[in-house]
Amino acid sequence: MEEVKKSSKTYTPRGTTSRKCPLCSGPLYPVRGKRGKTLLVCQGLSCGFEEEGGGDRRGTRPSGKEKRIARKLMNQYGKGGKETSTFGDLLKVSMERKKEREENS
Repeated sequence: MEEVKKSSKTYTPRGTTSRKCPLCSGPLYPVRGKRGKTLLVCQGLSCGFEEEGGGDRRGTRPSGKEKRIARKLMNQYGKGGKETSTFGDLLKVSMERKKEREENS
């Protein structure tokens, strides 16, 4: 135990990916899910972001957690804007507002 305490090495977790969490920018770790599928899970316990790793998900329905995350992002970027129906539209409006603020400063 003392040898570990005196060591100058730093802990580096195995299995990290180069991908970052879209909500908190933490690293995503590959984890095997209940049904054997590989999931990418955020390191932050309070974040709780999960994503199916690899493969194409077209045609599948979003899970309840994915819906909550999308709703959270829609609320975050859609405050005070015109009525839009897609997340992409909200991001465009948010980026335009940010550009206008930078130009006015």
